[in-house]
Amino acid sequence: MLCCCKKRDLENEIPPKELQTHWFSIYCCAAFVFFDAVQYSMVIVSMWPYLNKIDPSATATFFGFIMAAFSLGQAISSPLFGFWMNKVKSVRPPLTISMFTMMLANLTYASIELFPQKDRKYVMLLARFAAGFAAGDVAVMRAYSATASMPKDRPRAVVLSSATYTLGVTFGPAIPVIFSPLGYPGWKIVSNLHIDMVFFKTIFV
Repeated sequence: MLCCCKKRDLENEIPPKELQTHWFSIYCCAAFVFFDAVQYSMVIVSMWPYLNKIDPSATATFFGFIMAAFSLGQAISSPLFGFWMNKVKSVRPPLTISMFTMMLANLTYASIELFPQKDRKYVMLLARFAAGFAAGDVAVMRAYSATASMPKDRPRAVVLSSATYTLGVTFGPAIPVIFSPLGYPGWKIVSNLHIDMVFFKTIFV
């Protein structure tokens, strides 16, 4: 009896294991946010001159629609991805779909020259809408960083997610300098498809 009491007292003295913030997953989300911001800022700085070269008939008004298409896609997908994450209690399914959509959007953007000239501006519009739809994962990853962290770590996790997006937008426009020696139209592969600075930059992101 004495032994049992001592054992029970000893168990009561041992504090339960405290829940901890899973920093690895939060760092991974921050990395995804960073690369989302990089790809956005890399592509956007050269869109207007690129559009003028592949379709001289494109107007500034239509370019405005292309710019708005990204934001529209993101506005649609952000609540959908958030609802999906809450429904399945996991960030992986929406993140997987967003990555696949982003890859498809960038491949389409990189191969715009394969389409007839009269259709290229519409293909760019569609590609940017798809890229914006994929970028809705940023809101999901920010929400995950806030909910997956313990209260004492939450400010740090939220700041990390916000700071990485800002860094991505800041450094993104500088990265195309690496591919600038290729110029435009670069080297012809097949038909109207060329290996140039736009192609490599889009494949890179």
